[in-house]
Amino acid sequence: MLTKAMLSLSWCPSCRAAGLEFQSNAPAADDLSEGKLVCPNCKIIFPVHDGVPDLIPHDQMTSEDWKTWGGHLDGFSGRRAIREKKPNLAQLKRWNAKQQAFLNFVDAPEGHLLDIGCGPAGIREGLDPARTTYFGIDPIPTRAVEEFPFARAVAEYIPFRDEAFSCLVARSALDHFCDLRGFFKEAARVLRPDGVMFIEQAIHGEGGLKGAIKAAVHETKDFLDDLKATRAHREAPKHMTDFTKEYLIEAVSEFFTVTATREYSPSLLAATQLFMALRRKN
Repeated sequence: MLTKAMLSLSWCPSCRAAGLEFQSNAPAADDLSEGKLVCPNCKIIFPVHDGVPDLIPHDQMTSEDWKTWGGHLDGFSGRRAIREKKPNLAQLKRWNAKQQAFLNFVDAPEGHLLDIGCGPAGIREGLDPARTTYFGIDPIPTRAVEEFPFARAVAEYIPFRDEAFSCLVARSALDHFCDLRGFFKEAARVLRPDGVMFIEQAIHGEGGLKGAIKAAVHETKDFLDDLKATRAHREAPKHMTDFTKEYLIEAVSEFFTVTATREYSPSLLAATQLFMALRRKN
């Protein structure tokens, strides 16, 4: 939901000017649930409904790559809705175990933390609110967003000021981004010089029998997702990018230095998750 703290950190994702102004006809001055955010510089209006500001800069997202991403997002949104409606308890148990393993890896510094592609923001449970102020962005809001500072936004156009955060987190999200370099450039912009970013991402391309089994399971999962999807969604890519460990490390290297990594693989069939701690290159 939109908060005064978010407003103080706001940044126009279209013209990249700092400071959006909230406008509303609500009688209470502190009621941020309905209205609009207006950029004083470019005058673009971003709507706010049910407390959620929509800070996606559609005017910047007109290329063919972004059109492909739009189809991908629609498909992913449909699959997420199915999972939320009919949760798989065994899968939830695996996700919770993975989340706890990631939280054991994270050492978030005191200050503002931005969760990029936050989903239902499960990692909040492992953070100390006395030390860490949590913010989340995601192009697909979930029911949980009314519980924390949240904006509908994309990773390539983060709607917050330079050096606003001491910590960034991106969990199982990079394969859904349209412009990977654009994301890392934005992440470096909003991270403080002494800040740290933590990434969790599935990696593929392992050799040997183990790697072959994991690759087959990955392809089977995508195939089963296709069976549940509409015809239009079947034609959209399930992942914008598939990562090997080497490719992911290379992708971050322009803007970040890798300070720590850990591989998490709970079973032979599950994709290996790479946990990474990154420092901004100054």
